[in-house]
Amino acid sequence: MPGDHPSSGKWWWLMYRWAGREKRLSLDIYPEVILRETKRCRDDAKRTLENGADPSRRAAQQEDGGKLLGCR
Repeated sequence: MPGDHPSSGKWWWLMYRWAGREKRLSLDIYPEVILRETKRCRDDAKRTLENGADPSRRAAQQEDGGKLLGCR
């Protein structure tokens, strides 16, 4: 779902629940990235959830600046 980011305009966000809390993961800049790529990022994050891990923590731990499998 597109939403406003305080510093740089609109982003695609994924809303999900982790450990009983609602969380939000930024996927990519809207409309800079095509919807197909954003859906791929969303699917990667959902797979991470299905495997029992928090996608936002996984993104933060990656060495490429917090990108989730090529996503922002």
